[in-house]
Amino acid sequence: MLELSSLALSAIELHASPAACDRVVETAVSAGALQAARVGRVAPDEVLVVAAAGKGAATRHAVQEMARTFDPGAFALETTDGWTGWRLDGPAARDAFAYLSELELPELDGFAQGDAVHVSVKVFTTADDQIDVLVPAFWGPYLRERILAACAAFDLQEVGAS
Repeated sequence: MLELSSLALSAIELHASPAACDRVVETAVSAGALQAARVGRVAPDEVLVVAAAGKGAATRHAVQEMARTFDPGAFALETTDGWTGWRLDGPAARDAFAYLSELELPELDGFAQGDAVHVSVKVFTTADDQIDVLVPAFWGPYLRERILAACAAFDLQEVGAS
């Protein structure tokens, strides 16, 4: 069975020199410096950090302090209100995502960005069959509708829908 659920998240954008962004990504991934946060390189001078709901302020502070070690002009912004996301969860998640996008997904825990159902998306994958798809908040309802329609053949169950 494939499940679809809404994501409760905090989003932080880091803007820093490419070298500082490299170091933050390396440190966050290898040392686990940002507990339970997921890190995606959006541009040479920008990193998107997604943390648990309610952890935005603390994560923003930690990311900014980490980046300023390498770039004194680095700054991080909490942009949680600007994002919404949906999780596809189950053994068929990758197959279902292929109905939404031609985007190449990383094999294990990873990040990708590109087009899905004609919308720019940020995608985090996990080794345990989860795919988190983030879009600007105003695209959230559209993305949900498109996922439900395109993935109906996968016995898609919406979890936590009100």
